[in-house]
Amino acid sequence: MDSFSDSSDSLADQAEAWVILLHSGRATEDDRRKLAAWRAQSAAHEAAFLAAERLWQDMGLALAPDTVAVCEERQVQSTAPRSSHLENTDVRRSAPPGTHRHRSRLAAPAIAACLLVSVITVQMLGLFDIWLSDYHTATGELKEITLSDGSRVILDTDTALSVHFEKNLRRVELLRGRASFEVAPDPVHPFEVAGGVVTARALGTAYDVAVFGSEVRVSVLEHSVAVRTSGLDTEVTLSAGQEARWNGRELKGPEPADLRAAAAWRKGKLIFEDRPLAEAVAELDRYRPGAILITSAELRALRVTGVFPLDQPDSVLDDMAATLKLRTTPLGPWITLLHR
Repeated sequence: MDSFSDSSDSLADQAEAWVILLHSGRATEDDRRKLAAWRAQSAAHEAAFLAAERLWQDMGLALAPDTVAVCEERQVQSTAPRSSHLENTDVRRSAPPGTHRHRSRLAAPAIAACLLVSVITVQMLGLFDIWLSDYHTATGELKEITLSDGSRVILDTDTALSVHFEKNLRRVELLRGRASFEVAPDPVHPFEVAGGVVTARALGTAYDVAVFGSEVRVSVLEHSVAVRTSGLDTEVTLSAGQEARWNGRELKGPEPADLRAAAAWRKGKLIFEDRPLAEAVAELDRYRPGAILITSAELRALRVTGVFPLDQPDSVLDDMAATLKLRTTPLGPWITLLHR
């Protein structure tokens, strides 16, 4: 594996590549001999390898209890809102005593494999949504469209929208992603946006609807919107500056909406004001292929504040990491670790 000796890579990069190969199940005896020779080159080489190995093990210890939960969350994101009544499972309660040490040895590769499968599944289901849609955007793309009634729609990244204008109703379905609507007035033909079990009927002109996994969020920019859920007889009326959120079980709201942050994506920016790193990364992850994995609950709770451009999401990730004194490590083209 001569590529691991590439002088253009730092020792840390080379060591991480060796550790990934070592735990991949594909390492040959010849690879192991070359690794031993690489480690023996200097004390710095050995220290870099031990640091990379600690990172791998620490990731397993930190995330072993959550491996199943992480996979389930990715699967929920890929299948919702088709299944709207979802149960939360706390896998840590069901883990027998003494299993964490065994699981920690397998957690890192298990998580990597699980997330890779989940990423592929999300992409395949994304293609299914695209086939059903009338308008869609690719990852990282924003698009503005004008519907036949004159209503203006801005589609966020990875968004799919279908249009069902009927005799007495203008109805669109947000299959995935986020869209902003400026509704053309027409009192005879009401305008509705459906996202899963949630329907938002315009009583004014401008509002956002987002379908992110099992969550549906409606934010009102101007006038008011009536939000209801099918089957639960729940309805709330939102005024400008308010939002409602469906979490897979119940509709919450009205609540204050951060309109500055809500409007930022339409201008090609992300705005975070004292947001948990986990939330900031989840938002950023929508604008880039693959998945970003934060390696511990402690890091997920770090706070992020800033304004970031969306045209270079990998640079945004690097900036966040530098500000919080974290590192990014790619595991192939689809998974990136964010860690100390």
